[in-house]
Amino acid sequence: MKKIVTLTVVSFVIVLFSSGITLAEEKKKSNWYIGFGVGTGELKVEGETMDDAFDEYPTIDVGQEVTFNFGVGAIINPKLHLGFDVSAIRQSAEDDFDQTLDLQVNNYFAALSYYPTGKGFFLKAGAGISAAVVELDTAFVDDSETYSGTGFLLGIGYDFWIGKSFNLGIHAEYSKQSYSDSDAPDDTEFTSIYLSFYWF
Repeated sequence: MKKIVTLTVVSFVIVLFSSGITLAEEKKKSNWYIGFGVGTGELKVEGETMDDAFDEYPTIDVGQEVTFNFGVGAIINPKLHLGFDVSAIRQSAEDDFDQTLDLQVNNYFAALSYYPTGKGFFLKAGAGISAAVVELDTAFVDDSETYSGTGFLLGIGYDFWIGKSFNLGIHAEYSKQSYSDSDAPDDTEFTSIYLSFYWF
């Protein structure tokens, strides 16, 4: 949680400093957008975090979640963006014997972003295909399993327009996934707060 707060504060300081440079420039969106984002968040498997799952095992070190975003698509009009959105979260756990467990959840969604004033603040929704990847590496086992499913995403954020087309933003998203494979978890969910770097 401390890393999320730090990321948010730092991003706003950067944004406020940078946005003052080009306030006088005329801003006009193109017909397409592309960009990416990196940040952190929280991953839950059937409502339980990895910290919760390994709480009784002090020799297991649970790492911080890392999140990623990539988006590309069409700008229908200044208020509506429609495109392909990839988001992911990854977390690892390692014990004293260098045995590791890695969990990753990926979303491959169609997503719609709505900017009420045509820029800055926006709301986002998406749905599509998801995948959960479980990787186990021990002295006796080196295995990876991928479970496919479906999911949805809801998001909110603010993009600060810097320069001719570049936007530096702070985004927050929640997504939930469900799986039909009997060996897979019933569901996963994750939140993500990340800095975004998009070109409109």
